[in-house]
Amino acid sequence: MVLPWAVSALMLLLMTACQQESSIVKQTKSYIQAQETVGVYSSSRALYLYNENEHQLSFRPQAKSCLFQTDDQRTYLEMSLSDDPAEKKKLSLYVSTRGYSGLDKEYKVEVLAVDKEKHLVKLFNQVSLTGFLMYYEW
Repeated sequence: MVLPWAVSALMLLLMTACQQESSIVKQTKSYIQAQETVGVYSSSRALYLYNENEHQLSFRPQAKSCLFQTDDQRTYLEMSLSDDPAEKKKLSLYVSTRGYSGLDKEYKVEVLAVDKEKHLVKLFNQVSLTGFLMYYEW
């Protein structure tokens, strides 16, 4: 037998957890929206960033792919989209790396922002709280 007060307490606990998760998602999205450097962000910290003094940056339009790599090609990070980006659109993002660890090969992402002037696409995966800033040419 479940006591009525136990059900109420459980419902309150679940509502609080959902509100906190929503708050974390909003905070992470806001953090990613404020970034301007191509790279990968987790929660509210930068993981792997493009640095113009260390990396080459390229875009392949046919593959909808952004790549940054060191001159010796010992490390690289490539991000490819399943389709052209548009704000609020849901896409698949494919990641290929060398020298970077901890990233999955595929993410379901939401397009947070498209900045054609700065050639940036801001992407977010809600499950892992991971953000991606891609260089993109239209």
